[in-house]
Amino acid sequence: MNTQITKEVESDQQVLYVPSEVERKKVLVMYLLFGIIISITKESLSSYEYSHLKQATGRWLLSCFFFIVSMVLVFIPFLNILPFLVALGLLGVWSICVYHARHWKFAHQYSSPTLQWLVFLSSLGNWLYNIFDIQFRIQDS
Repeated sequence: MNTQITKEVESDQQVLYVPSEVERKKVLVMYLLFGIIISITKESLSSYEYSHLKQATGRWLLSCFFFIVSMVLVFIPFLNILPFLVALGLLGVWSICVYHARHWKFAHQYSSPTLQWLVFLSSLGNWLYNIFDIQFRIQDS
């Protein structure tokens, strides 16, 4: 019975990954545009950094798309308040992403239905890297 408990604890330890303070700081910088540029030029990334790199890239893609749409909506008289609301929404998305990066969350760990849209940001970033055939070497943690 003790060996079974030991195997379960060992398997739990393999699943539980606590990023270092340096990795957490790198991930927080990734949510700024220059953090993504620096991370793309790195030789290898940890799985934590890679997960948040995809999510940050997806957030920037979504922000650019909404920026273009908002520029059109500014010139429509009754809809000119929408760009401001979209900017507030994107600020909220950025805040949630940074909060989860600071608290060691990976994109695939979001089990709450209200946070499943964050997985969309990660897949959007992955889609962009696949289009341009950008490959990353992931370090084993």
